[in-house]
Amino acid sequence: STSMIWDMIRPTNSSFTFTPTATFKINDFVDLSFSSTSSNKVLLRYVQQFVSDYSWYSLPDISGEENIFIDLFDSFAFWDTSLRENSGFKLDSLTVSLDHDLHDWTLKSSFKVAPRIITDVADGEAYYYDFSPYFTISVAWNPMSSLDTVIQDEYGEFSLNP
Repeated sequence: STSMIWDMIRPTNSSFTFTPTATFKINDFVDLSFSSTSSNKVLLRYVQQFVSDYSWYSLPDISGEENIFIDLFDSFAFWDTSLRENSGFKLDSLTVSLDHDLHDWTLKSSFKVAPRIITDVADGEAYYYDFSPYFTISVAWNPMSSLDTVIQDEYGEFSLNP
């Protein structure tokens, strides 16, 4: 799934979120999903040449790759750290989820890792990434879609939700 937010007043506040997901269905009762979420907050970089050519105001020059597809590919360049660091797409989270169908109930669990930058207040310079995991589990009842009931008494037959 993808989503894009474009701020017409302040285009530097625009963002793009990209979430690829792979789901494996195991024997019609278990779904195992893997997903990662990346966000890009420098969308103006890709249209800055167009805006500068066709508008009366000038934009600040935003350095980096100006093709969004090449930039997305560079964000997965695990063999070259400089390409990954210069890419506008940054990793927000990695998620593994498991859904188990129990007929009337559904068991859902997920394991999510989201990097968070921690700055040491004492030094002011030292920082590191915290990868604290989040684990959720829930059991949900699947409501019945309808009831089909026939009631008979001495006055005749009564149907509920025929």
